[in-house]
Amino acid sequence: MKKIALFIILSIFSVLSFAQKDEDDFSMRLRQKQQIDYESNLIEASHQVMLGNTNEAMNLYMKCLSINPKTTASMFGLAKIFVNNKDYDAASKLMAQAVALNPDNDWYSLFLLQLYKQSRKFSQAETICLKLINKNDNNLDYHYELVDIYNNTGKYSQAEKELKSIEKRWGNSYELSEERIKLALNRKNTDKAIKMLNQLIVEMPSEDRYFLVLIDIYKQTGKSDLAIQTTRKYLDLFGDDEMRIELFWMYYSKPDTANAIRELRNIISCKSIILDDKVTLLNKISNENKLPSISNFEDEFTSELLLQNPEDKNIILSRAKYLMKKDRQPEAKDLFYKLNKVDKSSGEVIENLLSIELTENNWKAVNEICKNSLPYYPANANLYFYAGVSALQLEKYDEAINNLLNGAPYATSMEMKGQIYQYIGESYYKLNDLTKCYYFFDKSISANSSDAVALNNYSYYLSLQKDSLGKALEMTKLSNRIKPNEPTFLDTFA
Repeated sequence: MKKIALFIILSIFSVLSFAQKDEDDFSMRLRQKQQIDYESNLIEASHQVMLGNTNEAMNLYMKCLSINPKTTASMFGLAKIFVNNKDYDAASKLMAQAVALNPDNDWYSLFLLQLYKQSRKFSQAETICLKLINKNDNNLDYHYELVDIYNNTGKYSQAEKELKSIEKRWGNSYELSEERIKLALNRKNTDKAIKMLNQLIVEMPSEDRYFLVLIDIYKQTGKSDLAIQTTRKYLDLFGDDEMRIELFWMYYSKPDTANAIRELRNIISCKSIILDDKVTLLNKISNENKLPSISNFEDEFTSELLLQNPEDKNIILSRAKYLMKKDRQPEAKDLFYKLNKVDKSSGEVIENLLSIELTENNWKAVNEICKNSLPYYPANANLYFYAGVSALQLEKYDEAINNLLNGAPYATSMEMKGQIYQYIGESYYKLNDLTKCYYFFDKSISANSSDAVALNNYSYYLSLQKDSLGKALEMTKLSNRIKPNEPTFLDTFA
């Protein structure tokens, strides 16, 4: 009996041991699978980031975090995506978790520090920076980060103290001088900053950035002559032709017309300055009209640019707009048609062509422009309106009615809607359909009861037919009150 009992006990123990072993094996296999899933997702997330598929990468990083909520590598990768999306708060929260989980990773702490600075959370940034310095006091970059934080928070005395400490430990350097210039500028001590910059230029004349900072300070402090002098020296040393545009604006703002024109000629003739910059410059000068005397040379400049670049659309447009401004419409028209041939969808070109052809009462051209432009602007009421009016003038009455009816839903005001209905009425009158003529004139006056032309014409047509003369009389009286002494209106009243 004892042997049986012992056998049962041993059997139970054996079963439990095997069960425990199976459970351990299962747990181990599960952990191994999770680790494999985690690593594959992390690798693929990095791959998707490289391909620019940030949404897919975010999903993969989130899967990594669901497998292991404490994976700082996934937090770091996800935070970088948030930074690319300008979501600095979300990135900061993630990196704060990563730093808390892995405080020994200085790269994480530096990244968090930069995020705090980007979000202007300088108090948190200062805390991180001081911790980094406490861990590694010999890292010069950390000390400069602290100076920058002090500069951004108005702690100028502490910034100066830190700079003195840097000089004592690492000696003087150009980087140290640059930081002292920043500090001087923050303290509004521009004379000190200028003195230090001039010293750096003497010591390092090949460094263009010192010239650029000095020029900017001179401009901001109203020292235009010194800014011009330094810019000319910069051009002599570095030959940066783009800087000629900056020099032009200095002369222009002073104002120094003679030198501004000289620089403008240099810019126009300079092949290394890109064409778009030249066009932008000319357009801005033309729009501002600050120095009227410069506008006298606009013909020369736009003509020269067109000669250099006869097929460039921006140059042609700039020249055409100048010609319009000077009432040289025939020349402008040729250029606008040249542009329209290349690009029929340009709204600015269409608008100018319509303006020219309407001025010349060239109804055939107006009709063609509108028909060619409507496919690009199918909801433009003006195009339908002028397509209708021009068809009416060309005695294409059905076409006029069709265009005007199509344009009515897009009318931008009741006045415009009233005019559309009026010209539909005029078209029906030409077709001898008086019922529809009167119907649309009624709609026209209902939309805009103060349109003197619609009132007069409707009254005139009624009087010719000796129809509703009382109504016609009231309308002609009203049109003459709105616009007195108009011969045509007086004739209708008579």
